[in-house]
Amino acid sequence: MTISIPGIRNKHGATTADVVAEQIALCKANLFTIEKVAFFRRPREKRDEINRRLRGCHDFMGMAGSRKFGCLYREVGLNPEIPVVCEHAIPVSAMVSLYEAGIPFEELVFFPVARIARTSDQKFGRLGLTKSGHDLERPFLRYHTAGIEVETHFGEKISCKGWSIEDHWNLVDETPELSNIRQEVMDKLSVDQCTV
Repeated sequence: MTISIPGIRNKHGATTADVVAEQIALCKANLFTIEKVAFFRRPREKRDEINRRLRGCHDFMGMAGSRKFGCLYREVGLNPEIPVVCEHAIPVSAMVSLYEAGIPFEELVFFPVARIARTSDQKFGRLGLTKSGHDLERPFLRYHTAGIEVETHFGEKISCKGWSIEDHWNLVDETPELSNIRQEVMDKLSVDQCTV
């Protein structure tokens, strides 16, 4: 089973890449405004904005909400009859910190997200791994610790202990549905930056 990026409806003819690029541009513009206007809750407002826009981008690409078939990864043996969640291999709160440390937002948007059983997701909470235990270089290390097996959308089982972020970027490149969106987003952002 390959991935399925949902279509964009009622968005004035926009593609998924158009909407994702718009979300990134909105985040950057809103962060600029927050920096200028907010005083009392500036750090919190900025973190909330980054979090919201990351989740929005994932939703448009079918990696959140009710549209869950855009994930490049899924739990091995996932039963289609049980409730599932799209779980960020690197927790969103950690991605916000990575953005604050200088990783571009447009890169974070394409970080790994896995479709797993809700019961498996609950293991992270029981083990204290909801927002900890992750590793940027080995994004599925928490899954290894929790005993959750993962495969790519091509059906190839990965080593959660050894799968690297470089392996992830290779999978993105091998997946035209996502690599095309990524390339279009980068192209749109570079054109927008030239016209500002």
